[in-house]
Amino acid sequence: MALSASAIKADIKSTLEGQGFVFNDVSRLDELITAISDVIVNHIKSTGVVNTVVTGSCPNGAVTGTGVGTLT
Repeated sequence: MALSASAIKADIKSTLEGQGFVFNDVSRLDELITAISDVIVNHIKSTGVVNTVVTGSCPNGAVTGTGVGTLT
């Protein structure tokens, strides 16, 4: 699943609406949620690390390896 600020925003908005928050033309909640969603995604992308272990086979025997990558 791709990391999506818009999906996070939709989840936050839905949760807040379920708790009685009201979104209207004078409310700046939408702007606040957009800012929070963007910060969450940027933080995860800038600090997240993915560790992988790969196994497989080839005609010469087993293949194993590890890898480390960053989120994009």
